[in-house]
Amino acid sequence: MFEQLALVDTDGRRPVPPPPVRPREPFAYYLGSRPNWLNGEHLDADVPMFVSATTLARYVTGPADTMGAWDGFAIRTASRWAGDSGAFTALTTDNPNHPWHLDPDSYGGMWARLIGDMGREPDFVAPQDMPCEPVVLARTGLTVRQHIELTVENYLYLVENFPFVPWIPVLQGWSAADYLYCEQLYLAAGVDLAACVRVGNG
Repeated sequence: MFEQLALVDTDGRRPVPPPPVRPREPFAYYLGSRPNWLNGEHLDADVPMFVSATTLARYVTGPADTMGAWDGFAIRTASRWAGDSGAFTALTTDNPNHPWHLDPDSYGGMWARLIGDMGREPDFVAPQDMPCEPVVLARTGLTVRQHIELTVENYLYLVENFPFVPWIPVLQGWSAADYLYCEQLYLAAGVDLAACVRVGNG
């Protein structure tokens, strides 16, 4: 019935076709997991997994043996996965070595290395977003608006400089007005969240 409706343009004369319906991916639940679970040793390969940079960044490429052969990376992804920045943990604990605290170039480079070593591209990776919970604001001393602006700024920088990493835009805020402000910042930068395959909701 929807396709039979004719919308009218603002001049009141010309019919406008209904907007196209974008196909949606079936619901997928990403299981919070340990990095070594990605090898498929503990769960079926069809279970999507969500792995935090907090733990994944500890893994490094193994050294070459005495014959010059590379012994590989400890994690080889057998299942779908996605990468979390671990922002809330980074901003509410005293761990200056948390990968979220890296400068954007090092953070983007870390994910580029991990993706290359692991052999399977993630469905998405979170940028260094800034959660807006009161406990986080108390630690940073910044406002909700500043957290939102820094979140959008970081996403735009990572997308521009590391376009081969599947970054996901994150909508941050605390009130409805905050989320609308965040969306407006994305739109002003040319990012239409409604057209994105996925959007994180902080």
